[in-house]
Amino acid sequence: MTFDYQLDNRGNYVAVTTSGNQNANQVEPYILEIDKFCEAHGCNLVLLDERGLSVHTDIDHEVLLSDFVSFGHGLRHVSRIACVPSGQSRTTAIFFESLARSKHFNFKVFDTIDAAMEWLEG
Repeated sequence: MTFDYQLDNRGNYVAVTTSGNQNANQVEPYILEIDKFCEAHGCNLVLLDERGLSVHTDIDHEVLLSDFVSFGHGLRHVSRIACVPSGQSRTTAIFFESLARSKHFNFKVFDTIDAAMEWLEG
């Protein structure tokens, strides 16, 4: 199965729905596409629905990715990301959340879409 995602402008936020298998080489282009979409639609909030996604990266790549996201290289137009990962990808998402927080970027992991939306809009 390949990595696939859909971006949807929901007015005050962008909803990103993912599916398939994502490897380390696909993450940065994916992030850049989200940022470009947010810029085009004037939204700075993102809901990542990654319940259908299987992530295949390593710790070194997650650390580099957190630098890419947090220091304005990848996400210049996004201020908050709420992520609802699959069970298989939850550990990776929580690790990334910790890295992002240490670099002052608002990325938070949730168990449900409702909880993610409450934080995102709060």
